[in-house]
Amino acid sequence: MEIDKIIKKEIERKFLVKVKLSDKQLENFPKKQVYQCYINGQTDALEVRARCTDEKEFMLNIKDVGNKIRNEITIPIDQDTFDVIWQISTPKQISKKRYYIPSPKNNNLILEYDVFEDNLEGLVLVEFENDDEKIVDNFIPEDWIGEEVTSFDEYKNRTLAIKGIPTPQEELPYDKLRKELEKTKKI
Repeated sequence: MEIDKIIKKEIERKFLVKVKLSDKQLENFPKKQVYQCYINGQTDALEVRARCTDEKEFMLNIKDVGNKIRNEITIPIDQDTFDVIWQISTPKQISKKRYYIPSPKNNNLILEYDVFEDNLEGLVLVEFENDDEKIVDNFIPEDWIGEEVTSFDEYKNRTLAIKGIPTPQEELPYDKLRKELEKTKKI
């Protein structure tokens, strides 16, 4: 089998939300219930997770480290296998509702609007993914979308599953970036 058919490039950007959409606004969009669990730790070179969507699709994903662009292998699994992985992965789990929202500023390409549940309740993130890196690079955020957090580990799903929502005492990603730039005298 050719390696290109097994490994897919995941090209995406992730954002905080400035203004959360209401339940009334969200009810007009397609959605899926997503359960994800992580088998390995936060510092491992590969991310290994199992995912269930709408209790119909079950898969094992292996991703390399990275930010906007990562290699990903997806392997279909059955529900029994997912259930076992879910049990052994406790507490490295997340559940969320994922809404698929067209982006008028981007020719109605689809945004993934994630409303996290359980221990991550209150957190909402938006992802924009496309197979074309230029389209991802040229993405124009909608007015209700906030700061980009693509390159900040604390907003990666694996980190959220392990550590939870970043606490208010932690610096916002912009503050960290500003301090790094100050160190290198670029601002």
